[in-house]
This record gives sequence, C-alpha cells and structure tokens, in this order.
Amino acid sequence: MPRAGPGRAAAPSVLAAVTIILASAADSTPAWSAEEAAAGETDSWGFDADESDGTVGDESSADDYGFDDEDDWGFEEDADSGSEASSEDPGPATSARFWELNGDLSLGASYNFISHNAEAGPNRQPDELGTHWGNLSRMRAQLNLQLDLFLPAEWKMRVEGYGFYDFVYLLKGRSSYTNDVLDDYEWEVDFLEVWIQGSPTKSLDVKLGRQIVNWGRSDTLRVLDVLNPLDNREPGVVDIENLRLPVTMARVDYFPKWIPREFGRWNLQLLVVPEFRQDRNPPIGNDFNPTPLLIDPPSDKPDPFFDDPEYGGALTGSFSGWDLSFYAARVYLNQPLLAEPLGGAIQRHPLVTLLGAGGNLTFGSWLLKGEIGWFQDVEYNRIDVSVFPPDGDVVDKDRLDWMAGVEYYGVSDLTVAFEVVNRHIFRFDQRMKSTFQGVKVAFAKRHVVESALRATADFLNSRLRVTALGVVLGTRADLGSIARLEAAYDLRDALVLTGGIILYQKGRTPGFDKVGDNDRFFVRLEYSF
Repeated sequence: MPRAGPGRAAAPSVLAAVTIILASAADSTPAWSAEEAAAGETDSWGFDADESDGTVGDESSADDYGFDDEDDWGFEEDADSGSEASSEDPGPATSARFWELNGDLSLGASYNFISHNAEAGPNRQPDELGTHWGNLSRMRAQLNLQLDLFLPAEWKMRVEGYGFYDFVYLLKGRSSYTNDVLDDYEWEVDFLEVWIQGSPTKSLDVKLGRQIVNWGRSDTLRVLDVLNPLDNREPGVVDIENLRLPVTMARVDYFPKWIPREFGRWNLQLLVVPEFRQDRNPPIGNDFNPTPLLIDPPSDKPDPFFDDPEYGGALTGSFSGWDLSFYAARVYLNQPLLAEPLGGAIQRHPLVTLLGAGGNLTFGSWLLKGEIGWFQDVEYNRIDVSVFPPDGDVVDKDRLDWMAGVEYYGVSDLTVAFEVVNRHIFRFDQRMKSTFQGVKVAFAKRHVVESALRATADFLNSRLRVTALGVVLGTRADLGSIARLEAAYDLRDALVLTGGIILYQKGRTPGFDKVGDNDRFFVRLEYSF
C-alpha cells in the first residue's frame, strides 16, 4: 500500500511535518542565478509541470535540441539559435541556488445527488446492505510537493509526493466502511515522480527513476498510452493527464545529429520498466465497485520489481507542421483479467506485444491526430454454457485499436476536440460473451467504439475557464457514459476555485452497470506556491 508509517495514527503527524516544512520553505525565497536572469527564465531546466509525451520535442539533449524555448515544430531551440541569452557568457553565478520547491494545497468536496448504497458493506455478509454513501461523499485536504534539484554537469533531479486526509470518514463514522475503502480513501502519503536526468553526451539523454511517459496523442481516450497505469478510484473527476501513475523505468533518448535538418528531427527512445504497477480501481465497498464479492480474488501479478520487466522503444520524426512515431513494446495490460469467474477465479496479468504508430498534422486552425496499435496475445475468458456445469478456459486473441481525432482552435478563447476509438478482436469466439443463469460471465465484445467530445472556453480575460466533456462507451452509449461540466475561476494569483457536476449513465460494461445513482457535484479550492 502507498501508506507511510506503521499505521493510521501516522497520518496527522506526517501531514503536520510536511506542513511545517512547507511553511519554512515559503519563508525563504532563493535567489536566481545569473544565467537564469540573463535568459529571462523562471526554470533553468526548461521543464514544466506536465509529464512527458514521448515525442521528440518533449525532452531533448542539452546541445542542438536544448532544454529551453520550443520552436514551431514543438522542439526546443538550439544553443546556437542566435538568441542573446545563448550567445553571451553570463559569467559566474551570483547565487549558490541549487533547488526549487513548489506545490499546491487544496480542499475539495463531493456531494451526491441521490443517497445510495454500495454493493458491499463493512462486514461483507451476503445478506448485508452495502455501505450507505448518503450525499456527502468527499471532504479532502491534500498537499502536493515537488522538489527540483540542480546538480553538477547539468544533471537534474526531481522528488514529487503528496499526502491527503479525507474528513468524511471521521464525520460519518469509520465503522460504516469496508477496510478496503478506508485504506484507499481515508488518508494516504506517497511519492509520485522521483527521477534523475542528464546528458552524458550531446546526443544522448538518460532519465532514471519513477516517471511518466505518454506515447499517445489522445487527450481523453487510450490506445498507445500503455506505459503508465491510471488512478481510477474516482472516475471522471479529473482528466487523464492527472490520473497517470509514475512507474520506475530506465529511459534513453538518442538524437542523431548526422541527419540533415531538411529530413526532420528524429529521436530514438528505448526504455525498460522493472516496476510492476496496475490501475488503481474502486475497492470493494465503494459505490463505483459493482461487485458484492466477499473477498478479492487471488492474483498472479508479478513481484513489484524485476520479475518480468516491460520494455519498448519509439522512433519519432518531427517536421514542419507534422510528426510521426513508430512504437514497439512488450507490456502488461494495466487492467487484470478475472479468469475462470465460475470457479477458482483468479486475476491474471498477461504480457502482450504492441506494435503501433501515431502522428499529428497541423494546418491553419486545425489539428488532426491519429494512433493505431496491434495488440498480440490479449487474454479473454471463453465459457461454454451449453454444458453443465459450464466449461471455461482462457484464450489468446489479437486486437487492433485505432484512434482518430480533430481539434479546432480558430475561435478566440475556444478549443473544441473530438476523438473516437475503435477496438476490434480478431478470431472472435461467441463463447467470449457468455451468459449463465441470467448473469453475464464473459464480457468480451468483438467490436467496441468509444468517443469523447471536449469544449474549453476562457472568459473574463482568461480568469474563468469552462470545460464540458462527454465520454461515450458504445455507439449509442449502451456501454455507459460520463458527462462533466466544470468551471475554474482565478480568485487571485495562485488561488483557484473549481466547481462542477458529473453525470454517469450506466451501461453493459463491468464497472458501469450500477453507477446510475452516482451523479454528484464537486468543488475544490486550490492554492499554488
């Protein structure tokens, strides 16, 4: 578990210690170095708070591909680009500054429209009414901290973590919830990204540690974004970019300088992922968990480190107005398969082979994007209900996923994006979608369509941002859907108030079949420093 300390009693002391550290850090304002002052930058690394997307323009070497100032292709400017800051010697540094601490403190709450019960209760008895979630379902205080260290030889290090405590369980009585719910939602302290990065040569970048690498082009749906698991414990509340969980990996990026610029800028990325992490899903007793199972089925998941590591590579070329990437990997699917559900159920975590490609094309006020991925040896349940008792096994199938998307930003302060994903299983067997005694026991579908529509608009001189998002599973939302409308308003510098509404439509997908009563309001006040 991502808890810190020997028990729950550690939570207040840990959060108090973090708060004291934060207060002392806020009172000291480190001076900037002369190089940073000359360049007019606020971050001498050239990094921002967003994760890597795995493309050439994301993180590059410290010479021709630099760490600063992106150009029109999404690349960072060369050291010899002619800028005054890069051509002048700033002289010796005026400060010994080598670190930077920032983060945010937030208070958030969720309020359900309809008072309802979960499928399982704290005693996990078959005839027991599930946990009563009522209306108030969340009242969380959370602190996020990010420490950046500037090391010799232009190396960098980042340590990022968070801690939260949800008061709703104290207010409503901890005995009303399952231990799994308390473990996942009451309080938590954990690390996020922890890595060290540098350039041993002018054409080579190395990054070691827990990190996020997104190979996908989609902003909402997933095809090639397979390297990092997701935190799905509160579906639909935040965007996917804030759900990715970092994993430990060794990543190497090579930027061949011998290729003429007229043939594009290229990046070869190789990585090994020794840490196994899977998606964090709502536990038994949560109102997003549809199962009344008394215990979690056993799992065959590998050891957290070095049991059977994932590995992969990407080749990306970036040109004027467009880019193209090719991918190959051997990875775990982040969602386990509940194999043999009618007897001896077990959660399986198979390795699959991925071959894929993706690209973007920009023209005028339009952005076209696409991904395609061939997944080999994906496991599915196959259950024969024509005999008694039903006979089941697990079969390997190949699957082709593709995504097509378009974004339009030709209207001032407005961006509209639409994405559609198609997933098709080859050599489909009808026993892969079986029903026994009125209960669905095998859930595979030969052909699945997912779509997402997003519109974002800024008002009041960009102090107010309104976002509307709809995600539809199935051609007619028959597998479920989520709709979210939210508004974020800058009350003052670094202080943002966000509020909105989320609507869930149940469907014939596991996890969506009993969420119809989970519609809710949410509000969050966040201070960044």
